[in-house]
Amino acid sequence: MQRYVRTLPVGSPGHQDRRVAWRYPLQLDLHYRLRKKDRLVGEGSGKTVNISNKGVLLALSGQTCPRGAAAELFIHWPVDHQPLIRQWLNVVGEVLRTDAQGVAVRIVRYDFSRPSHADASV
Repeated sequence: MQRYVRTLPVGSPGHQDRRVAWRYPLQLDLHYRLRKKDRLVGEGSGKTVNISNKGVLLALSGQTCPRGAAAELFIHWPVDHQPLIRQWLNVVGEVLRTDAQGVAVRIVRYDFSRPSHADASV
């Protein structure tokens, strides 16, 4: 398996990438919720741009994401050789920045889940 780092363009000569985790360029569908001070401030869908064990970069259409907002991400995670099985990567994190490249979220915790049989057709 190949590992990728520096998936974003380097800005200027001498620029140092401060990332400590490998980034994988995965474009996966997701649903998200953003909360600030226990208030829902955003909700919608989008795609991942890249992901590591410490963070995820998101492409969200038209959504402004306040720095420091709590993010709940529900990422559709493919299951090898069984495309009809739905599995989700559930992420809780914090919005670090929003810029032209996307929304950067620091991962606080994550887990995988599958829908119950009643929800399997969703």
